[in-house]
Amino acid sequence: MSLLIIAGIIWAVIECIVMSILKSNQSINKFVLKVNKVSEKFKYAISIMFFIFATVGLDQIISYYLLASGLFWIIIFTVGIAGLILFIPHALCLLPLFTHKKKWHVFKIYIFCIMISLSIWWGLGLIIDHNTKIYTDEGGVGYYHGSLIKKQAGGIAYIVLSALSIMLIVMKKVANKNSDNAETAVNTIEE
Repeated sequence: MSLLIIAGIIWAVIECIVMSILKSNQSINKFVLKVNKVSEKFKYAISIMFFIFATVGLDQIISYYLLASGLFWIIIFTVGIAGLILFIPHALCLLPLFTHKKKWHVFKIYIFCIMISLSIWWGLGLIIDHNTKIYTDEGGVGYYHGSLIKKQAGGIAYIVLSALSIMLIVMKKVANKNSDNAETAVNTIEE
């Protein structure tokens, strides 16, 4: 439930940023459009970068929390279907592949906001938790100590992935609104 609330907050923040950029001076608007063109040009490289960030975070989530909690048994009892939740941040790799020319409906943005909120949640969990015990069995008996630096790097990777995803959504929405405004102006002139 809290993921949905966080996703709603992220969606509201994205909408506020888009509206403030559209109402602001033209230099910020032009800058966002230029950055959007660059992101469209290098969309595959950005997707690979998103994949790397998500994989670094996933490595730490699996290392620290798979055997340390009931997550192991949930994945076993659901025949691995619950394990797909671990790969949800990897779906953000598809975000750069969407063009600004298509409509960004509320549902599509909200689905991405849920993915972003899950990434933020796991990232903050990895950063805040300073316990470095990595359990080697599901009973919690055997363990060894991992690296706090690697654990926090995984959390930071998730936070960076979330921030870049939010920026990308904002840029695509601003470009979409500008193209809609340009089409409306051309239709008005033709009439």
